[in-house]
Amino acid sequence: MDNKTLIHLEFLDNLDAIVKATEAINLYYFHTLEHPPHRSENFWNSFIEHFSVFALNNLLPYTSSNSASSHNIEHLECVNKLIHGLEQLSNSVNRFLQKYYGGLYKNLNKLNWGPFAPRLFRVFPMAVINFNTISYYHWDEHDDPNSFYCLVVLGEFEGGELCFPQLEIIIPLRLNQASSIHPEVEDLLNKAVENYIKKKEHQKMKGTEPITSDCETSLRRENEELCISKQIQ
Repeated sequence: MDNKTLIHLEFLDNLDAIVKATEAINLYYFHTLEHPPHRSENFWNSFIEHFSVFALNNLLPYTSSNSASSHNIEHLECVNKLIHGLEQLSNSVNRFLQKYYGGLYKNLNKLNWGPFAPRLFRVFPMAVINFNTISYYHWDEHDDPNSFYCLVVLGEFEGGELCFPQLEIIIPLRLNQASSIHPEVEDLLNKAVENYIKKKEHQKMKGTEPITSDCETSLRRENEELCISKQIQ
């Protein structure tokens, strides 16, 4: 992992794309709330939906159930409107990847996904929409170690933060900002959690359980301005 950028923040090149994507998602969200038959199981259970294609254990990628609206065919028109509303944002995020990670973008663009996987978001096979105010970003153990997640926060908000408590990193988020996150962050988090648990067990054995909260003792704010990168040497 030497010299690999694990977290990279950058402003996108199209603010209008953020506005249109926010409008499309809000319209979809409130419409789905008002029409219970249109709600998928994912929407009911977690307020998270996956659009475009999965790869996982199949030989060829396949369309997600949320994209196909398999729970209610009448909802498919709503899904299509949502995906159309995300088109400009998708193009902007693709340009971000192409500019800063040109080799990765070129290789992804060459991939043949087969007949059951439409390229709704160009080189990105999947877009995950999390409608929760406080949420975890998506990662998958099957993801290629040389890929990135691109996280874009939408809507009106104050004090939004991308937090990695185990790594002692808190990054202020801003409108029109994309965050690319390397999958190896997961390995670092797992190791940090393991070390943290061992430390807590050791403290309990010695009777030195700290009085202050874990959050206060483990988090360090990094109030740098634009383009924050965290590198593990």
